[in-house]
Amino acid sequence: MQYVWQNRLWTPEQMITTDGRRISVIDPGWINHDAGPDFYNAKICVDSQIWAGNIEMHFRATDWHRHGHDSDPRYDNVILHVVCVDDGLISRSDGSTIPQLHMPCARDFRERFLDLCYAADELPCKKELQRLPQIYITDCLTAMSFERLDTRAELIRKRFHDGGALWTEAAYRTLAYALGFKTNSEPFEILSRSIPLRWLLRLRGRDLSIEALLLGQAGLLTDSYQNITDIHLLDLRKEFEFLKSKYGLKPMNSSMWKLSRMRPANFPHRRIATLAAFISNGFTLASEILDVKDIENAKKLFNIELGEYWRYHYNFNSVSSKSLATLSDKSLELLIINVVVPLQYAYADMFGHPELKERALQLLEELSPEINHITTSFSEAGVKLHDAFTTQGILQLRRRYCEQRQCLACRLGHRILAQRVHPSWSYPD
Repeated sequence: MQYVWQNRLWTPEQMITTDGRRISVIDPGWINHDAGPDFYNAKICVDSQIWAGNIEMHFRATDWHRHGHDSDPRYDNVILHVVCVDDGLISRSDGSTIPQLHMPCARDFRERFLDLCYAADELPCKKELQRLPQIYITDCLTAMSFERLDTRAELIRKRFHDGGALWTEAAYRTLAYALGFKTNSEPFEILSRSIPLRWLLRLRGRDLSIEALLLGQAGLLTDSYQNITDIHLLDLRKEFEFLKSKYGLKPMNSSMWKLSRMRPANFPHRRIATLAAFISNGFTLASEILDVKDIENAKKLFNIELGEYWRYHYNFNSVSSKSLATLSDKSLELLIINVVVPLQYAYADMFGHPELKERALQLLEELSPEINHITTSFSEAGVKLHDAFTTQGILQLRRRYCEQRQCLACRLGHRILAQRVHPSWSYPD
C-alpha cells in the first residue's frame, strides 16, 4: 500500500472517499520508516479544500482502533486514512472523523510485489520481463549504459588526480585494472598504485627489469615454485631484490591473486607480463587510444607480442607445448569495452572533446554483445542483446539494482508493478 501511494499508482476515478468526496493528491508526503503515521507532510485536496498533514494506512479500517490510534495524539494530524477493507469509520482523539479512502489493488499484486522484494531467484522479474513492451526495456538499459560510462569516467578522473594529474598514469591504472578481467582486477589495481608508471618508464628498454618489478611487487616471485632451476625465474628474482631495495618496496601477498577455476591463459603471471610489454614499448597506448576510430584499429592497440619465455609459459610451473596467443579475440573486445571506451569517454568529459564521447559510444554499438551468465539470463527473459552498449546497460542494471535487491527502485520493477496494480476487483472482506 505504501508503494502504491508513494508512486501514485492509482487512477483518478479511484480517488473518492468512502463518503463520496473526490480527492486529488498534490504531494504524497515523505514515507516514515519509524513509529508514527506512514507518510509525513502530505498535501491533498478534498473536493475544493486543501489539507496538509499525515497519511496513515491499514489493511482494515478497524485496525485504527485496534492499534490505539484513536486515543494517540500523534495521529491527530492524520488527514487521510487509506485502507484495503472499509469496515468502519475512524476518528481522532478529539472525536473528529478522518476522511477515508478505499485503495483497491489487483488480487495478485501483493504476491507480485513480494516476489520482486524477497524471491530467491537470480532474476525474479524474468517472466514479467517477457511481457513488458520493448520500449521500456530499451529506455532503462540506455540509462543504465550511460550511468556505467559516467561511473567509469569518474573513476578515471580519480586515478588522474591521485596519479599527479597525469593522463598517462590514469591510462596505465585503467589498463592494469582491465587486465585482471574482473577476477583479478582488484589486485591489479593495488599493484598499479604501488608501482607508479614513472618508475617503470625509467626502466624503458630493460624488459627484464620492468617484468621483475611488476611480478616481484605482485608477490609472484616467491620460493614456492617447484622449478627453482628456471633461469628466467632466477634472473627475475635477482633483479627484483635489487629494485626492491632501491625503491623500498613491500611486495603484495601472493594470496590476493586468484588462480582456482581459471583458464591457464588467464593466470596473473601472463597478464602482468602483458602489462610489462606495453610499458617496455614506451606506453604510447595512453595517447594512441584517443585516436581510435573503429574496432579493428582498437584491436591492433592490444595486439602485442610477449617475449619467448611467456609464449610457452602460463606461470613458472606450467609450460605449454605450443606457442600461446597473448590475448584472445574475446579478450581484445573486453579491453576495448573496459579500456578504450571509458578512457575516450572520460577524456571527452575532462578536457572538452565531445567528438570523443560520440566515438566511444559508436565503438560500443559496433561491438558484439557480451555473452556471460548475466547477459544470458536477461536474454532468456526476452531482452534483445543488440550490441555491447546494451550488455553494458544490463551489467550496470544487475550491479546497481538486482544484486542489491532494489527491485522496487528499478525502472523495470516499477513498470512491472505499475501495469499490474489496477484491479478488476479489490481485496475480499
